[in-house]
Amino acid sequence: MNLALFGGTFDPIHHGHMAVARAALADPRFALDHVEFVLADRNPLKSDWPITSFEHRWAMLTLALEGEPRMKANDMERLPPESKLANYTIDTVRQLRKTLAPGDRLYFLAGIDSFLHIRSWKEPERLLRECRFIVVSRAGATLQEAIAVLPPGTPADRVALLDGVNVPVSATRIRQAARAGEPLGPYVAPKVAEYIRRRRVYA
Repeated sequence: MNLALFGGTFDPIHHGHMAVARAALADPRFALDHVEFVLADRNPLKSDWPITSFEHRWAMLTLALEGEPRMKANDMERLPPESKLANYTIDTVRQLRKTLAPGDRLYFLAGIDSFLHIRSWKEPERLLRECRFIVVSRAGATLQEAIAVLPPGTPADRVALLDGVNVPVSATRIRQAARAGEPLGPYVAPKVAEYIRRRRVYA
């Protein structure tokens, strides 16, 4: 089995996230069986950013993935409300590795802007041994950029570039639109838009 983890806060899950997952699933280089969206509870690299409750983000994620048999929602990073801990990718990958067979291949989907800071992640060398990275490109980005930031001694084949995904939408813009009462259809799935409106998630 070939599996890709797609980690993020997904605040909210939007068309851009879905386009990335579909592009990775369609790419014959990876031969993915499915993509697992791992919802982060607390991102240690964004600890000062306000974030919507895990429950709202989880509800929106599961709604967005309805009818997508090759995409799954994963809540393994959910933390107890009283916890002061944060989620680290290496811990998630190690935990998931225990459920896989020796021949299974594990990938991690990440945007290139995030990947360029890979050396600031927890145990980056170990992480790149545990899984390969599918790095989502942006206009003008190159594979050489991603290779250049690999920890010393890491083989270049631990990273691949996924390009051709161009959906100009951001979670920040969606939250602004929601607060302004603007239509959310251009950005998120209908059920997600309805959830945001009905629950006043970003009001």
